[in-house]
Amino acid sequence: MEVNFQYEEHNYLPIETISVIGKFNEYDHNKGVMVKDNNKWTFKCDLQTGEHPYKFLINGELKLNDPTANIYFPDDNEELWSIVKINENDQRMYNNTQYTTHVENYNIGSAVSEQENIVNKKVFNMALDKKIVTRFQFTNVTGLHTVTTAWYTPVGELFQVTENNLFMPPSGKEPIILWFWMDLTDDTRKYTFGTWTMKFFIDGEFILEDEFKLSRNSVYSPQGEIR
Repeated sequence: MEVNFQYEEHNYLPIETISVIGKFNEYDHNKGVMVKDNNKWTFKCDLQTGEHPYKFLINGELKLNDPTANIYFPDDNEELWSIVKINENDQRMYNNTQYTTHVENYNIGSAVSEQENIVNKKVFNMALDKKIVTRFQFTNVTGLHTVTTAWYTPVGELFQVTENNLFMPPSGKEPIILWFWMDLTDDTRKYTFGTWTMKFFIDGEFILEDEFKLSRNSVYSPQGEIR
C-alpha cells in the first residue's frame, strides 16, 4: 500500500532537512528524505501488511512523533513511536478514540520542586545555579503521550533533547508533574552565554517555547576577593 507521510513546517521550527525514519527503512534517514512543496514536506513509500513504527528526524538531530498520527505504541525500550497499521486487505487502520492532555501550569526555575507558586526565573548564573528546570503540570490526561523539550543555544544550535512518556496512572486523579532540566554542572559541555530557547512538544506537536538568559557574573567571597 502506498503511504504518503507529511509534515507541515512552521516559523517556530525552521527546517533545512527532514526524513521519515522507521523500521521499514532500517531507521536510515537517507532512505526517507522528504521533499518540500510550499510549507509541506512529503515522502511516499509502499508498506506491507503489519505495524510500521516511524518518527520524523528534523535537521538530522531532533526526533519527533507525527502529530497527525492517531496510533502510538511503545517499543521494548518504552520509547513511543507513531504507527502506520495496514491490515490484510491492504487497508490502513485508524484509531477513532480521541485522547486528551492539558498543560495546566508551566514554570521555569533552578530547582526541582513540587511547589505550584514558583517564581519564574529569566536569568541564570553559571556561578550560582546548578540547573535550569522546567516544570509542567498536566491535567485531563487520557491515553499515552510523548512529551519533548528541545533546548537551543543563543546561536540557534540544538543543545539537548529530553523526552518522557505521559500517562495517567490507573488509580490517579491528581495532576501529573514532570520536570525537564539542563545541568549546569557538567564540565564536559560548553555553555554559551546569552539568550537560550526551550521548545516544548506533545506527540510531536509544538505547544510552547520560552526564553531565558545564561550569564556569568562575578561572585565575591566574604573576604572581598573575586573568584
